[in-house]
Amino acid sequence: MNENETVVRILPCASFDIESVESWLTDMAGEGLYLERQGNYFGLFHFRRGEPRALPYRLVSSLESTSILQQSRINGTPPPQEALDLAAHYGWEYVAYLEGFFVYRGTTERPREMETDRTLQAAAIRKLFWWDFLFLPLGLALLSGKYFVTTTSMFRRIDSLPLFPTLFILAMFAGVAELLLKFIFYRALVRSLDLGIPLNHRKPWKPHAKFWLSVKLFNAVLLVLVAVLFCLPRSLFL
Repeated sequence: MNENETVVRILPCASFDIESVESWLTDMAGEGLYLERQGNYFGLFHFRRGEPRALPYRLVSSLESTSILQQSRINGTPPPQEALDLAAHYGWEYVAYLEGFFVYRGTTERPREMETDRTLQAAAIRKLFWWDFLFLPLGLALLSGKYFVTTTSMFRRIDSLPLFPTLFILAMFAGVAELLLKFIFYRALVRSLDLGIPLNHRKPWKPHAKFWLSVKLFNAVLLVLVAVLFCLPRSLFL
């Protein structure tokens, strides 16, 4: 076994399912795969091979504010040094950034929990959802503008080019569906935290793995096709 080997895996659960992501990463560590970084495309995660250990993972919200300035400042960057020092004191190390969360890995198999205040956890999750809710309509509006500007005669040529409008509509529905699922999940999670029910860091992820892998494959193909449409010159449709 080459301990310096890098292995790529696709996240087999929803990226917003905090508990399942933590559980999956912990299971990967038990197989000797340790997260190095999370790719930005298609849910790809990069792991380093090593000796199998049951090291736990935790996702900690990176948002102290929902302002655009705050989000752009922390997006993809490590936590402040004070947070890193505190995490190290509790037995955790920072390893990656994932969609509004700092990902930490335990340096021992039973580190002390970093976040135990469920009220603060719930508040952080609410902020993350509303941040996503704000930017999905903006992204769809930009895509729509590009689509209608570059394909002004598209709907007059549906018989000859029926695929492109369908792909565009599917992409919009996929984005809205994901936002709705995220809202339902986060709402249930926040309610549980408000009731004093702690996060389940060992939530079973395997029962729904095939479903989520299929969804990710569909979204990846759809994204590539829509990107091609987005980049096509207007002259092709005139």
